[in-house]
Amino acid sequence: MLSRCCKSTASPSRIYKPAGAFALILLALLIPLNPWAKEQRCLPAATPGLIETLSGLKIRESTVHDIQSRLGPTLVFKNHPETITSRMCYVSTLDYTLISFTTERNVITRLQVLSDKHHYDRWDWCTATPISSDDLTLVNGITLGARPEDIVSILGNAHSRDRDNWRYSHGLTWLQHQTKTSRPKDTLPWIALLELEFTNARLIHFDIKAFNFGNNYPIICP
Repeated sequence: MLSRCCKSTASPSRIYKPAGAFALILLALLIPLNPWAKEQRCLPAATPGLIETLSGLKIRESTVHDIQSRLGPTLVFKNHPETITSRMCYVSTLDYTLISFTTERNVITRLQVLSDKHHYDRWDWCTATPISSDDLTLVNGITLGARPEDIVSILGNAHSRDRDNWRYSHGLTWLQHQTKTSRPKDTLPWIALLELEFTNARLIHFDIKAFNFGNNYPIICP
């Protein structure tokens, strides 16, 4: 009698239908939270002054040779032997600014400039150079020592901000010289990301890099 009174008469399909419906609702709610979806927003186009220094070095165009012809010979090293990216770094003999480059297939993809007020770790393999932070000022006026209001007057409000760390994202396009190794994506949009760090209302570190996410190219605002 006990087993008969407690036996369920519902079919398996009727038991699991509510759970299935809940899963579909949850999936629909989570899809907009996909971080890749955020990259589909259109990005303001990067002006030439955002990716070029006063010394003439330009992201996605200048080469290792261009760097060494301006700052002097230095060690080119890799963090991992199998990676396609390489690193180079210098320390200014004038103001102790740390200057770091990342290159990919011999072309600059990232530039970091750090003030000695950043208290960065001294790198023994960095080469001394007479170039100062003034020479690494971006053409648009971004330079070490700038105040937050100076940055806003140049680029507007930060696209994202966390206290003394600001971030700007822009769309970047360029036409690379055709070579045997050129690939179609070399002429498609990339993201130019500028990250800034302030201390006591002064810029002590800026980091400009160009990158993409495979085939997930950014949309540049008209």
